[in-house]
Amino acid sequence: MVQHLDTDRAPATDFRSQEAFKSEPEVTCSTTLNVTSNATSGETPIPSLGINITNKIFTDATASAVQNGLATTIVVGENPEPAGVPNSSANVKMPENTGLLLLKEILDMPVKCEGLPTAKYVQRPRKRFIDLGSKDLKEIPEELFNFSEVEELHLEHNSLTRLPGKIKSLVNLRVLYLNSNQLEKISDTLSRLKSLRSIDLSHNPISLPVDILSQLVYLTELRLYDISLTEFPADFCRTMLHMRVLGISHNKLTGLPLEMNRLHVLEELHISNNEIKHFPLCICTLSKLKILDIEGNLLSRLPEHIAGLRSLRNLHLAYNKLTHLPEAICLLENLRLLDVSHNYLNVLPDSIQWMTKLREFSASNNRLLTLPHKFYKLEGLEVLLMRNNALRALPKRISRLKNLKYLDGSGNRLVALPVNICALTKLSILAVDDNLIQNIPVHFYNLRSLKMLGISGNQFSEFPLSVCAIPSLQRLYMGQDKGRPFTKLPEQIKFLENLEELYFDNNLLIGLPHSLRHLSKLKVLDVSNNRLSTLPPTLCEMTWLERIRIHSNDLNKIPEDIDKIKSLKELTAYGNSMNYPPQEVCDQGLKGIFGFIANEKKLRFSAVKIQAWWRGTMVRKGLGPYNKGGKSKKGKKGKKGKKGSAKGKKGKRK
Repeated sequence: MVQHLDTDRAPATDFRSQEAFKSEPEVTCSTTLNVTSNATSGETPIPSLGINITNKIFTDATASAVQNGLATTIVVGENPEPAGVPNSSANVKMPENTGLLLLKEILDMPVKCEGLPTAKYVQRPRKRFIDLGSKDLKEIPEELFNFSEVEELHLEHNSLTRLPGKIKSLVNLRVLYLNSNQLEKISDTLSRLKSLRSIDLSHNPISLPVDILSQLVYLTELRLYDISLTEFPADFCRTMLHMRVLGISHNKLTGLPLEMNRLHVLEELHISNNEIKHFPLCICTLSKLKILDIEGNLLSRLPEHIAGLRSLRNLHLAYNKLTHLPEAICLLENLRLLDVSHNYLNVLPDSIQWMTKLREFSASNNRLLTLPHKFYKLEGLEVLLMRNNALRALPKRISRLKNLKYLDGSGNRLVALPVNICALTKLSILAVDDNLIQNIPVHFYNLRSLKMLGISGNQFSEFPLSVCAIPSLQRLYMGQDKGRPFTKLPEQIKFLENLEELYFDNNLLIGLPHSLRHLSKLKVLDVSNNRLSTLPPTLCEMTWLERIRIHSNDLNKIPEDIDKIKSLKELTAYGNSMNYPPQEVCDQGLKGIFGFIANEKKLRFSAVKIQAWWRGTMVRKGLGPYNKGGKSKKGKKGKKGKKGSAKGKKGKRK
């Protein structure tokens, strides 16, 4: 389906990810910890992390060395004292630096030691990927700049206000994420990172550092979303000739500089949600452009020169003011995705049939009355979104769209579904809610791949039983808040053996069928806003249910065994006239209802135990009702015996 691009999208890069870096071999870094002992005193100090604290970090080898009487310590500091000289900080416990603690967590500290007690160096894993995003940092830990081997650094979603000059020490840095901070200033030394290929400065109150960024001539990805940019500098276009991804969405741009046509290798351009009124002609010569996102602007027309974007695959034009599409747009023969939703289109060009590689087409929220006559020639189409238009019918030859998987025709004026729709055997999602449909084709069962069906808000005279013949169905929406309501849910619903979610809200149901218990995969049951007065006892047998919505009905009681459904996560019962549990308890939701039922069962169990004990006591003392009952039974036996003897006497007389 069409996925609208947003400011947080991060296209895939060629740089290695964190998983690739995990397998790097351990190498000795120039920044090490000094390991001293009584046997190796007087050795040359080795540069450390720069924190003057004393810490004992033991592995199995160090632990055994201490047990053998070797006074071995690991000193973290710039001036480790030789063995035999009292350490002034040995008896003082200094609080560890917050930045070091954070790095210990990120960088798999404590470090590994080898060959103790005579080892001179401590090894740590080589880190090319460091993620310090969302750590609530107000400044970058100084210790970070010792990791000169890092190639990808994440510092996004923090509270950083500046980028210090020491960033120049990360000479191998290729990818830098600084988005969503409070950056106001960036050090000039950033321009010395000649290996830098990708940088994200989005969502910061920063003035664009043109002089700094323009020196990064090998930059291939630049994201500047939401930085209140009013003009894109032409200097960038003169120097950044290797740019492949440029994101400047959510700013205040009214146009692009003519120098933009110099970016000959540009593949992605994101300029959505700006104030651009005229389509920039300078980008029509970018023959390698594959993704163009210009939605959310003020475009009223497209130029014929758009045909020059012959490599274009994704074109996003939603949320503009387009009234028509030029014939030239149909010359984009490599286009896979076209989104023209939320515009003012009345018709589509007939030449759309030439876009044979089109896979996703969205024209929702327009003013379309019909689809082109030869629209069915788009045989490769997989997603067709035509929601909220004025369509009265779907193409008669829709059966030729054999690869169609998702069809959304909701919010139109459809009075029927064409019989040929039953030939779409790959169709997985069909949504035709809020139309004027009165019946469903009889051969609907041919849609053997259908998993989701939305037919809410239509004008059915009775429940369409052909829906129950689709065993693959997993989600069924039949709420009638805008259509003719149903009065009955048929017993045939049991044939939907794979159904997981059933939405039957806003109807006129007075009861639920017992056959619901056969839906062994059902997780969501929504029968809210109906006229249910009772719930079937078999509902409590459906222990696999997770969500039950029965609010706004005429119920006065919830089955007390409903707490047997251990998997239940949601139970809404407000808007009824409940006596058990009381309405104020039902308004509390699942937790309140289950708590009330558990307490009632506990009280009832206690009352039964007391009653049984009292009856037992009375019986043992001969004062209970069971004693009287025994006497009455003997009396009856006696009478029977007398009757028998009387009969016997009569027989003798005879």
